[in-house]
Amino acid sequence: MRSKKGTEKKTKAEKQSGEMQAQTEHSLPLTASAIQANNDEQPSWVSALQTSLDAMQAKLENAQQHGC
Repeated sequence: MRSKKGTEKKTKAEKQSGEMQAQTEHSLPLTASAIQANNDEQPSWVSALQTSLDAMQAKLENAQQHGC
């Protein structure tokens, strides 16, 4: 009887694993689409912050090149 129960549990575990994998595979394209949509629709403050960070990065690289 133990082997029969063990087989039943394994089957349930395999079934749950398969269901989780299917859910994950289904949600991945949706997640990628959401990320792309968010990138396309950035608030203006995000663009301003990115511009500021780019300027700081350029200043840092310039200072490093000139030994400051």
